[in-house]
Amino acid sequence: MSSFSALEGVRCLGKRSTVVDKCDECAADFEVQSVRLLKDSLPSERKMFGSGRFSIVAPLFARSQLFSNRSLSSALPLAYTKYANKDTDYQNPPLVILHGLFGQRTNWNSMSKALNHKLNCAVFSVDLRNHGDSPWSHSMDYPSMAMDLSLFLEKTVREEMVKVTPEGSDIPSRPVRVHLLGHSMGGKVAMHFSLLPRAKDNLKSLIIEDTAPRIYDSVTHKRYPNYVKAMKEADLAGKSRREIAEQLSSTVYDEKMRQLLLMNLETNSKGHYRWKLNLEGIGRNLSEIFGIDMPSGVYSGPCLFVSGGISPYVAVQDRPSILERFPKAEFKVIEGGGHWVHFDQPDQFLHVVHHFISSLS
Repeated sequence: MSSFSALEGVRCLGKRSTVVDKCDECAADFEVQSVRLLKDSLPSERKMFGSGRFSIVAPLFARSQLFSNRSLSSALPLAYTKYANKDTDYQNPPLVILHGLFGQRTNWNSMSKALNHKLNCAVFSVDLRNHGDSPWSHSMDYPSMAMDLSLFLEKTVREEMVKVTPEGSDIPSRPVRVHLLGHSMGGKVAMHFSLLPRAKDNLKSLIIEDTAPRIYDSVTHKRYPNYVKAMKEADLAGKSRREIAEQLSSTVYDEKMRQLLLMNLETNSKGHYRWKLNLEGIGRNLSEIFGIDMPSGVYSGPCLFVSGGISPYVAVQDRPSILERFPKAEFKVIEGGGHWVHFDQPDQFLHVVHHFISSLS
């Protein structure tokens, strides 16, 4: 067994909350069977309002432009995996990773391990709401997701850091400061959070992967409603993964996207596949996800925008608007990288992120 330790953050039903030590080979496959069984027994209406893995039901509230009007008590507790090893230096600010649409924290397993090793800091990979093992909600705008992130930093990351704090350290008394890395939708969550007044004490740096603070038009993303529709209409009962892939292929032509969607399959207690995603919640919020609802403000801290050389999501023409909000932004284009730069060119992506964060020491 490897000496690497991945800690799986699992919030069980009721008031039970635990962090379970798992080896790196099996961390991504860890499941809580009792919670899984309860999820199977829930009617579809209940599943719409809360993930079967959690006892918390997302409150519904009117959309507000002002984050300050939203209470952290309305935020959802996010599932996460903590990556650390015996040599991790907890005096170094941790790195928090936010995945993109249709992603989940386990997609970042290999990169999270590599970043933990290279940076010698704790790495937290998070499931955003309606994804992975995090709770479900009808609401999925950026203010709501930024609120989830704020709760995660102020409560979960702080608790995790306090656990390993040596006696006499000043970590418990100072604000939790992190390097924040977000890909695509996760990048927009990170940007939104960084512009909030409360975020100034929480961020050491900001890293945005292949997205920009702008609206992505419906022409570019008209295929995404079709993806959601295809997943909802797929016949999963008694079908193999290959058979489900064949069903999706008539709508989801891109092989990489199809594989990303298939990674969201899990089996229920009867051994049948189901989607871990809240497809209803995601589908009704696509206009929010591809739009941009940012608070007024400027993030004046260190910032890196990483984009893929063959990706259409970030162009040179986006840089002036980026610099208006992120005046210290640096730009790095990784040749041969598409929208999932960390997957297409992992070595180069690792090098770029490591170099940027190390330069801040």
